Amino acid sequence: MKKTKTAVSVDDLVREYPIFGTVTGWYFRCREVGPGQYLAQGQDQWGRSVSAYSTDHDTALAECTQFAREIQCRERSS
Repeated sequence: MKKTKTAVSVDDLVREYPIFGTVTGWYFRCREVGPGQYLAQGQDQWGRSVSAYSTDHDTALAECTQFAREIQCRERSS
């Protein structure tokens, strides 16, 4: 039997993932996790998540948002 997922509140997401508006329904954050190493993470209200590492902040965030867009495209086509 499938478990029903409860949506995470937008307020909670914005607190944890303060970058939003680039991909509808997704919230992102990017932080330096080591010298010159960046981890970008994103999550939507239903708990789906994406992440990307890079030596550049903007590149990590761009890759992460692209992964979120790909999930949305797959969702629309199924």
